[in-house]
Amino acid sequence: MLDEWYPPSEIWSHWWKPHCIWLITHLQELKEGHYPTRDGGSGYTDGYGKTKNYHTSHSTAEAEEMYAEIDRRLVKCREDGVLLKLHYALGESPEVIAKHFDIPTDEVERRIKIALKYIARKKVNFTYRRWFYAKYQPKKLN
Repeated sequence: MLDEWYPPSEIWSHWWKPHCIWLITHLQELKEGHYPTRDGGSGYTDGYGKTKNYHTSHSTAEAEEMYAEIDRRLVKCREDGVLLKLHYALGESPEVIAKHFDIPTDEVERRIKIALKYIARKKVNFTYRRWFYAKYQPKKLN
């Protein structure tokens, strides 16, 4: 997944799961207004001799807009969005997350998977709760 790179236009037109995972992985960079580079090595050097690996052809506004959208989607997922961020942005394993929140590991994995399905949609019009119940709750029989 880390070898992948997606231009903003591709993400805006599809919002597939790999796009969302990639965005969450690069959440801090996007928040700071830097769009990650394609190869990680075509950056520039700042005044202190440190190489910055940001894609300079994408504007700060594009990165911030992408951050705002993925963050909005994560916030809509509430607690499950936090689990998703912990797993992909911070690299925490489901086992560590489960232990921290004192919930079963399989529950953490299930909630991460469901939240990812929710944010990886072109339009996120329904609330997470409404979408979840419509999709995952058993239908009542008359």
